[in-house]
Amino acid sequence: VTQTATVIDLIGRLRDQGLGVIVISHNIDVVFEVADRIVVLYVGRNLATFAREETTREEVIEAIVGIPPTVRDGLAASVA
Repeated sequence: VTQTATVIDLIGRLRDQGLGVIVISHNIDVVFEVADRIVVLYVGRNLATFAREETTREEVIEAIVGIPPTVRDGLAASVA
């Protein structure tokens, strides 16, 4: 947790200096905290690109798993 906070702080300072940073992470909370743009890749292919201010975690997760949240929720309910 301390290391994550340190990295997030560093990314923010670099951004404030006008530098670009590429962050590769599965941690959606960190991604939304530091990113201006979110790109979902699979086997090197761009599946989706989002502007952080114009998207939701649910939309990004849908792109990652390939199943809309409403369908996923229905599947989970039918299995339970």
